[in-house]
Amino acid sequence: MAASPLPCFHSPNDGGSTLEVRAYYDYLGLTVPHTLAEYLSTYDLEVQHTFTWGSRQQIVWGGGYRVQQDSFSLSPGAANQFFDPQSRTLYLDNLFVQDSIALLRSLKLILGTKVEDDPYSGVQLLPSVRLSWKVTGSKWGQMGFKPNGAITSTCSVDFSRGELWPSPR
Repeated sequence: MAASPLPCFHSPNDGGSTLEVRAYYDYLGLTVPHTLAEYLSTYDLEVQHTFTWGSRQQIVWGGGYRVQQDSFSLSPGAANQFFDPQSRTLYLDNLFVQDSIALLRSLKLILGTKVEDDPYSGVQLLPSVRLSWKVTGSKWGQMGFKPNGAITSTCSVDFSRGELWPSPR
């Protein structure tokens, strides 16, 4: 098994915008003697552009593409067993955009959406609405709302002090 994160290209541009390109490759080979063999290769590419719009908004947009190739084989002695299909290639791609709007110095509204094409569930629209607030120093809290009505919350960790601000219950 070998995981190979390839170099990340990070380019800060004039005006405070940044462009990041990340690539990743992973290979898994598994062999069970006299039974089966499995091989999986994963290729992944992500591109993200961040820029400010006016004095209160930060826009992040980008996309990703992943290819997974797998194959299975059985030894002749593995009777009454089979894989169908014995090999396949799966593709997953996505596009996303997020707008972080500073409502106050310590309060942000974050709106975003992701369009994902998944080989199992097809094309999906994944919207997101979050409210983020600064508690103290570098500690932030966040509450998110999903289209199905679920509410999520997170906490912030200040690694410099080893402190944790817990999620509200």
